[in-house]
Amino acid sequence: MVPEGQGMVQRDKAWSLKDKAWFMRDKAWSLRDMAWSMRDIAWSMRDKAWSMRDKAWSLRDMAWSMRDMTWSMRDKAWSLRDMAWSMRDIAWSMRDKAWSMRDKAWPLRDMAWSMRDIAWSMRDKAWSMRDKAWSLRDMAWSMRDKAWS
Repeated sequence: MVPEGQGMVQRDKAWSLKDKAWFMRDKAWSLRDMAWSMRDIAWSMRDKAWSMRDKAWSLRDMAWSMRDMTWSMRDKAWSLRDMAWSMRDIAWSMRDKAWSMRDKAWPLRDMAWSMRDIAWSMRDKAWSMRDKAWSLRDMAWSMRDKAWS
């Protein structure tokens, strides 16, 4: 049996612990929401990187197609050699543009990976806070149960 007045003190402590647990749960949820937002940003950047990669590949394919056309024209007639060289120069220019776009896509990919890592870290922190909140909740329930018994 709990001495007179002790049940009230234990109940107050349990309520205080419950309030702290809810506060930590709310913080954990806030971190989770921030992590999700960072994840969405990372996914958006990844999608942009993929789009730029696809454009670079398209330009590369066009460059290869142009190169093949120039070689075909050179093989058909020396009289068209000057035109073939001009088209080859265009193909190289397009290839350079494709490489330039590829070089721009890589930093975006790296940034997306970095954002993904930050999001994962925030998710792990949110999970840790959630686990601490559950632990506090369990302690509060234990104190409440002791107070009631």
